[in-house]
Amino acid sequence: MEVLLALQVQENYIETIKELKEEVRSLLMAEENNTTIETIILIDTIERLGLGYHFEDEIEKQLQQIYKFHHMNSQEYDLDTTALQFRLLRQHRYNIPCDVFNKFKDNNINEEKFDDKFASNAKELLSLYQAAHLRMHGENILEEALVFTTHHLNRMLPQLVSPLRDEVKQALEQPVHTGIPRIEARKYIPIYETNHDAKSEMILKLAKLDFNFLQNMYKKELILLMRWDINEIDKLPTDCMRIIYECTLNLYEDYEREAIEQEKIFAVPYAIEAREKRKGIMLTGIECYMKHYGVSKQEATKKFVELADEGWKDVNTEWINSNNNNNYSIPKDYFEGVLNYARSGEVFYRKSDFFSDPEDLAQQIIDLFVDPIII
Repeated sequence: MEVLLALQVQENYIETIKELKEEVRSLLMAEENNTTIETIILIDTIERLGLGYHFEDEIEKQLQQIYKFHHMNSQEYDLDTTALQFRLLRQHRYNIPCDVFNKFKDNNINEEKFDDKFASNAKELLSLYQAAHLRMHGENILEEALVFTTHHLNRMLPQLVSPLRDEVKQALEQPVHTGIPRIEARKYIPIYETNHDAKSEMILKLAKLDFNFLQNMYKKELILLMRWDINEIDKLPTDCMRIIYECTLNLYEDYEREAIEQEKIFAVPYAIEAREKRKGIMLTGIECYMKHYGVSKQEATKKFVELADEGWKDVNTEWINSNNNNNYSIPKDYFEGVLNYARSGEVFYRKSDFFSDPEDLAQQIIDLFVDPIII
């Protein structure tokens, strides 16, 4: 009975989702009724609610036009809109230059400093903060933007009122660009629910239905995985297992050799050392670094954050610069896999080590795979 009920629920979701998708698609493509700013906000809303994959062609068509005329329109935009447009275009591999922020600098100071008049507008600060996470190497104004916005958003947070307070708090914990999209959508839906207009009600309903529909699919897949019998591994040929084990060891050795050449011995997967231990204690990467260099946990953590930040600049540079007039040197689907792998590392290891201490991940697992969104 439960199986039949679940199938009926999914079928109902499919029908309603199909109808709502057409309504949202019409809204997105209604160019005569939307200003450029409204289109930018609509695309960001759709993507942050986890619906972007339904409208990839329509979004790309709109962004092509926005990018084509951005140098003309940007002169009229405030900081909030400028930063939002910048983030959206870079997220879609358009190499919009960071000098669009020059007009917001303090002209009385001969440095990459933002005018203090922007220090009291939380919405503009939040938009600039999110945009700064798509910075590449050498973009000093975005480095300053991140310092400037992080400081003032933290300063203002206790005085802010929800839903803006919730959005700022979540952003400081996990920026949109470096977060896992499905987790970000789950967090953003309740925020958007408390701060949307009547026209956007259908987008919110679609986001909820779509999330629950995908959640049910994930549950089904997890059940199938749980039915796999680990004992079946004994039926694999011994030679095959020996070859796989040998290849795994060779992979670790190659990684270790590369890490030594780059003077990053601490980066060698701590699985190697854990494999050699007999007490079942799993060492973290930070603990390996502390042990190797004789530094405190605070110093090791700071170093790992610096390395992660530099790594993100590498990823952003390749993501954005591989687009040459829409002729991608690296296919989007392939690169998105790399990008999402980096996002997983960011989410699981930036603030804590979910690998050795998975209990901190419990609530995110519940939100993604257990509790549906109330419609």
